[in-house]
Amino acid sequence: MSPRPTTGLRPDVSAFTLKVAAIIGMTCNHVANVFSGAFAGYDLWGAPALLILYALGGMTFPVMAFLVSEGYARTSNMRRYAKRLLAFALISQVPFSLLWGLEGNVMFTLLAGLGILYARDHCKSPGAFAACFCLALGISAFCDWPVIGPLMIFLFHELRSQGARGIMLTMLVPFASTGIPALANILTGGALPSYSLAGTTALFTSWCELGYACVGILFAATFITRYQGRRGRPLKWFFYAYYPAHLLVIAAAAHLIL
Repeated sequence: MSPRPTTGLRPDVSAFTLKVAAIIGMTCNHVANVFSGAFAGYDLWGAPALLILYALGGMTFPVMAFLVSEGYARTSNMRRYAKRLLAFALISQVPFSLLWGLEGNVMFTLLAGLGILYARDHCKSPGAFAACFCLALGISAFCDWPVIGPLMIFLFHELRSQGARGIMLTMLVPFASTGIPALANILTGGALPSYSLAGTTALFTSWCELGYACVGILFAATFITRYQGRRGRPLKWFFYAYYPAHLLVIAAAAHLIL
């Protein structure tokens, strides 16, 4: 996908803009997740604030998955790209574990998806690729955005030539995995087995998940479909460093507040 000129009426979105959208959504989601109990204590604005934060958080991973598929297609040095992801995955694990235990952070999930794309182009037989594909999904099962994360990266790459249609088809994956169960729980009045955010009910959690899936996917799709291959500001290291840095800040704040 080569860069195309903007029309003026519908300006294109650069990779820089996508990264900014991802870190805004990621920060909102992590703040809501960690401090949900504190938000729930405020009767007037706590619940609406949680709903908004989670809705914005839903755009994060689809954008990140798309950027990995684009990064794979455009990188001039695959080995260096993978090493960079691995390095920041390892750096991020300590602050991530302070918040969510021994589960692997999302950088490992992105790395697993990148591995699938590499295996697709370098495995000499369908059987070898299937084995690598299953291995990557299995590894991601112990990480943030398990299984569906690498699957989305693969689909973004496979459906790249289909433009907006391919993007929307890929977006069905997070909607099916999060939005449909949340909607089912809402329609049954919270009767289905589910977890609840700290200080809230399972039914309210389902509303948060529905906003995460629907509103977040809509925002992500809007940004991604307007991406035309333009790089934008080259602040690569800032975006890599932001992930562990913001986790560390949230962990420190949680230690002081909660």
